Amino acid sequence: MKNRTALVTGASNGIGKSIALMLAGEGIDVAISYFSDEKGAEDTKKKAESLGVKALIIQADTGRAEDIDALVAKTLETFSKIDILVNNAGIFINSDFFEISEEMFDRMIDVNLKGCFLMMQKVAKHMVQKGIHGRIINISSALAVTGCEFQPHYAASKAGVNMLTKAGAHSLAPHGITVNAIMPGTIETNANKIQLSDEATAKEILSRTPLKSYGKPENISEAVKYFISENAGWTTGSILAVDGGYLA
Repeated sequence: MKNRTALVTGASNGIGKSIALMLAGEGIDVAISYFSDEKGAEDTKKKAESLGVKALIIQADTGRAEDIDALVAKTLETFSKIDILVNNAGIFINSDFFEISEEMFDRMIDVNLKGCFLMMQKVAKHMVQKGIHGRIINISSALAVTGCEFQPHYAASKAGVNMLTKAGAHSLAPHGITVNAIMPGTIETNANKIQLSDEATAKEILSRTPLKSYGKPENISEAVKYFISENAGWTTGSILAVDGGYLA
């Protein structure tokens, strides 16, 4: 796994941070994108570099095409190539079905779905031009399958990510690029700390999870480790649930 470079979006905390540090631990240089948590991104960079790799942080709004162009350009300017792309950046907002505005819906789709596609397209084009048999991993959600009462726009965006993964696997296979996705269940992160502190919400989630526990960011980063491994070279278009049995 030496001499490889990865670009991980939304890597300032939570799942993205865990993925970036796992990659660094595998000897992979890493570009770390973040939207607003600069301090968290700096911490990810510092910890990645302590593992002996080169790391770069870049601020970007992955819901904007111009930011995506700049993100990829800055990564290539520093590392000259991208072997691995992890599309982790995303937003989720609990909203009553009737309170979701057009602006809220559009923003959700722009970041979670359109941004994922544009990142795939931009990085895959580079991989093809350089003859890189790259790996693309998209972070989806178990809610892409079940839906959600208070996050219909989020669930729809992640269902789209699943289909992008399958379609991308077909489109990029001739170039030796694999495309896979991971559907996390409920993972303990700062982003959902308030939600999980609600006793009724916690009880409902755990009642539907056979293993009766929340996941950790490392559960997801270890799944990413498989998809970037040599043995996963024959795996593409796969959508892996890492959810404590939630979808079972």
